[in-house]
Amino acid sequence: MALEITPPSLKSWKMAQNLEYDANKHIGKLASHSYVVKRAKLVEKWIRYFINLNSKSMILEIGGASMPVIDHFTTGKKFSLDPLEDQYKRLFRSRLNTDVLRIRSIGENMPYPDNFFDLIVMLNVLDHCYEPKKVLAESARILKSTGILFLSVNTTSRFWNILKKIKMRIWKNTSEKMHPYIFCRVDVLNMMGSFYKPTNILTTYIDILSGEPPGYHVMPNTFIERIKGSGRFYFIGNVK
Repeated sequence: MALEITPPSLKSWKMAQNLEYDANKHIGKLASHSYVVKRAKLVEKWIRYFINLNSKSMILEIGGASMPVIDHFTTGKKFSLDPLEDQYKRLFRSRLNTDVLRIRSIGENMPYPDNFFDLIVMLNVLDHCYEPKKVLAESARILKSTGILFLSVNTTSRFWNILKKIKMRIWKNTSEKMHPYIFCRVDVLNMMGSFYKPTNILTTYIDILSGEPPGYHVMPNTFIERIKGSGRFYFIGNVK
C-alpha cells in the first residue's frame, strides 16, 4: 500500500541540498573521467532500446550533479537542469561539455515549453526533490507524447523505510539526511502512474549501469539487503 507523500520543510530541503553538494564534491573527485564516460555510454546504450536518437533529438538530464551522463551522449541537442548547477559548473568546469545548455532551476518549475523533449533522464534524483510528484508532473508536461522518461531511484522495504526515518530523527548527521524522501517501490509506482505508462520496469540490488567509483556504496545482493528491501528501481515510460 502506498502512503501519502508529504513534502519536508523548506529548511530541511535546503539542508539536504547542502549535504548533497558536499557529497558530490567528494564523489566527483573520486570518479575518474573514464568511469563517467563509461557510465554515460551504458545509459545511452540502454535508452536506445526504447527510442531512436539522432542529431535533432531534444534531450534533458535533470539532476546530473557531479557525474552528468548528458555530457557524453553521442548525439542530440543536450540540456541539463539542476538546483546546484552553478556550483557544479565552478567545481568541474574543466570536464563539462560546453555543448550542453545548463540551467540552474528546480524540477518543480522547469523553464521549458510543453512537448519539448524527446528524452528526459533522471538518475537517482527523485528522492532529492522538494516535491517529487510536481517534478514528475513537470517532466510529463515538457516531454513529447512520443518521448521517453528514463528514471532510476533507490528504494527500500516499508519496514526499513520506517527504521531509517527513526534514525534520521535520532542522529543529526546521517547520510539519509541528504535524501528528503525514502521511497518504497510502491510509492514510486504510485507517483509515476499519475503521469506515465511504463515501457519497462526493473528492480536490481546493484547499479547495473556499471560498477561504482571507488568509495561509493553498492548494494550487494545479500540476505540482509533483501530484508532491507534495498534496490535500485528503474522506470522507462511514456506520458499518459
